[in-house]
Amino acid sequence: MSSTSSSTMDYKDAIILAMKREKNAHDLYSRLALATEDDAGRELFLAFAKEEAMHKNRFEREYDDVVLKEN
Repeated sequence: MSSTSSSTMDYKDAIILAMKREKNAHDLYSRLALATEDDAGRELFLAFAKEEAMHKNRFEREYDDVVLKEN
């Protein structure tokens, strides 16, 4: 994010933040899937991880299509 002290962020910074949060959520669910001994729970966490990866990919495409094309 930019180094300004403003509490607002521009579109680029918002997309970058969203990608990071989706990656963190994916990593969390992946770790939870590895940590659980319950098969149903593991499958649920893996499904959540997959969903978060899809969200991150969507933000990456948005970044490529909007932010990179502006520069």
